[in-house]
Amino acid sequence: MRRIKLLSDEALESLAEAAVPISAELSERRTALSDCLKKLPSSDHDLIRQKYFEGLSVGEMSIRLGRSTHAIYRELSKVHGLLLRCVKRASTEVLS
Repeated sequence: MRRIKLLSDEALESLAEAAVPISAELSERRTALSDCLKKLPSSDHDLIRQKYFEGLSVGEMSIRLGRSTHAIYRELSKVHGLLLRCVKRASTEVLS
């Protein structure tokens, strides 16, 4: 049987203090991503919605949209790049 090792109060406090800025950064990124999603053209927004909110596979998306899987992968890659640049730009603006 394994023994559970408990962390000291000091270790727990140190971990909690370290987590606060990480949590704030994640919250800022989530907000930036949400804002960036709203700026996407509707066709790009639909791709993201189908892939990540509806959970469709690329194969399912290609059937639904009447496009090749290669085309769907290419479009998703383009949209990922747009979102990444937008979120980075928003993060830079927050730091300025």
